[in-house]
Amino acid sequence: MPTPQFYGVTTTGIYCRFGCPSRTPRPENVVYLNSTQDAQVLGLRPCKRCRPDQLTAPHQAFHEFVASQLVILAQQHPAHSIKEYAAALSISTRQLERIILLQTGFSPRAYLNSSTPASLSERIST
Repeated sequence: MPTPQFYGVTTTGIYCRFGCPSRTPRPENVVYLNSTQDAQVLGLRPCKRCRPDQLTAPHQAFHEFVASQLVILAQQHPAHSIKEYAAALSISTRQLERIILLQTGFSPRAYLNSSTPASLSERIST
């Protein structure tokens, strides 16, 4: 049997990705699902927080967006500080550091200093 990709909650009629920030359901109300089609057969609708019906989760899409925008900002304004990049992205410096570390494994400055602009774009898209 393949590893389940989603879980459904029979009492609410909703299915979620694992790690969804919604309230944890009671174990007796959970069914494990391998695909969105399995959920639809059971009459479950997708969660509006984790969006299991979309290819990427909203938080992952946001992280990818921030990383790609950081590269663009660094190319346009190479002399700016990380604090200025964070302000341009309307997020805190700490949040920018956390997101870039999760996406790339580097701090924002190390990430921007480690590569040429062309390879930065390639790394973000993978």
